[in-house]
Amino acid sequence: MRQTQLIFISLLILMLSTGERAFASQGQIFEHQVDQPFSGSQSPQDAYQTAVSQAKNDVLEMAGTYLESVSVVDNAQLTHDEVTALAAGILKTEIIERKNYATPKTFGLILRARIEVDKDILQQRLDKLLNDRSLLSQYRAMQQREKELLARIRELEAVNQRRDHDGSDPQFGQKFAQLSSALGASSWHEKALTLWQDGTFSDPETAMAHLEQAIKLDPEHHALHQAQAVAHLNLNQPELAEKKLLQALNLKPEDADTLTSLGHLHVQQQNYQQAIEHYNQAIALQPQQAEAWTGRGLAALKLEQHASAHKYLLQGARLSSEKDVARHAQNRLASADIGQLCTSARQACDEGNCQLLELLNREGICPPPRAADERPSATGGTVE
Repeated sequence: MRQTQLIFISLLILMLSTGERAFASQGQIFEHQVDQPFSGSQSPQDAYQTAVSQAKNDVLEMAGTYLESVSVVDNAQLTHDEVTALAAGILKTEIIERKNYATPKTFGLILRARIEVDKDILQQRLDKLLNDRSLLSQYRAMQQREKELLARIRELEAVNQRRDHDGSDPQFGQKFAQLSSALGASSWHEKALTLWQDGTFSDPETAMAHLEQAIKLDPEHHALHQAQAVAHLNLNQPELAEKKLLQALNLKPEDADTLTSLGHLHVQQQNYQQAIEHYNQAIALQPQQAEAWTGRGLAALKLEQHASAHKYLLQGARLSSEKDVARHAQNRLASADIGQLCTSARQACDEGNCQLLELLNREGICPPPRAADERPSATGGTVE
């Protein structure tokens, strides 16, 4: 009897696991419908842009809820907004249906948006964004801006409905046009972000052109100016980059991402103490800002503050990933500086703290010691 029960349980487990694999290969589809009425103060194009943005935001929220259940996303310990930004960065939204309608009181349109999650490429895209938090921050800023603009449009619609007029007030029409135009900046922002790779733009000239179009539509969005600063840095234009970052900071004074970017700029200009001040401000505003911790560590290294450098670099790795720390070290340090970092890490290991050296060894930044120079590891073994 017991043997029969064991066989039955084994078969049940096999059936469930097979079904799970079959389900995993099929992917997921999410659809959402938006009903967008509009009055005489809104043009059909403004209403359409609002409906498109609302539909995309709503369906991305649905997909984001699904992504939260994926183990690699769950392990990354992201906020809900970051998960939605992650969905925006890896999933393509399409409008699959549009219908116009009219009632005795108003006109309107109905849009249906759709997202299909292809699980065959999902992991690759997730890895890219989870290992590059600066790119994820850009997508988060884009999503937050869209939500802010949509909220302002809803408030304007409510005020417009309460007014006792014939719907022809030009002031309302201008405000609707301005806000819906700003919503259109996201498509140009997204085009620029497709060129983002490891904290830089693979084609900064094209990215700059896309961002110029976005800024024409939404000049008050700080993240667009911040992204342009990255493109200027890629083109070796530090003065223009600083101008853009200060412009972004003026639009949003307490923005950890902009302060972190200013820190990176000052490291490049060898103003290490000023860089540390910006990194400290970013960390104070957002303690989970891994890139600021890593940058702070590299700046401390340049000032020969080795103990602080190790502490901040390891904190950056804890908050993001070892690959992220390695990427920043390779992008922001000259070969002589990397040699100094390796020497410092080996000296710390000689004193019994091998965490940083082990990290740098795993990421190929520092060559592992020869057998004759084996050192104790942080876990009590040896680093080979």
